[in-house]
Amino acid sequence: MNKKLACLAAFVSIVFLGACSGTSAASTPPAEVAATQPPADTSNSAQPGGIDACTVLTRADAESILGGSVKDPEHPVDGAATFIVTSCTYHLQDTASNDRVSLIISVAANGSAQTAQVAFTEDQNTSSELWGATGVDIPGLGDAAMWVGGSGNYISLVRGYIYITLRSTNYQGNTPAQPLIDLAQVIVSRLP
Repeated sequence: MNKKLACLAAFVSIVFLGACSGTSAASTPPAEVAATQPPADTSNSAQPGGIDACTVLTRADAESILGGSVKDPEHPVDGAATFIVTSCTYHLQDTASNDRVSLIISVAANGSAQTAQVAFTEDQNTSSELWGATGVDIPGLGDAAMWVGGSGNYISLVRGYIYITLRSTNYQGNTPAQPLIDLAQVIVSRLP
């Protein structure tokens, strides 16, 4: 199971790195992750685990956090293995800007809160190595939450059997920004 969680952490890292470079990380997943994912169900691919990331993170949320109109959302990650994964990314409408907000929702395929907690703990344990920053605890958000600064700049949280990462290019640094924490609270309130 640790190998699968390490693969998930690597995949989430590639998604964030792809978002930073403007490329689609879904087109080049790590071989180990790709091998564990069954073929996508195109009839309902936007709603793995019954959750659609673009319903949880709305256009209005994205426009509020980015401060302007956004393009239609993208679903750069869609798959299932240890986790059923869905994501949503909104880019600022201004073509000169590369600003975006991204949400990745990973639902433990076995419905276990322990599986989600293990993924969160793995993120805590590897954030310094992967992103050059130790996670900063965010009390009162989900069951456990942290801000990862450095080159990561995202909120990582767990609520029950769901593990989430939320990132906006507008917010960087070693301490979490209140608007992003507030958005994470709204997102958690929309989860099943």
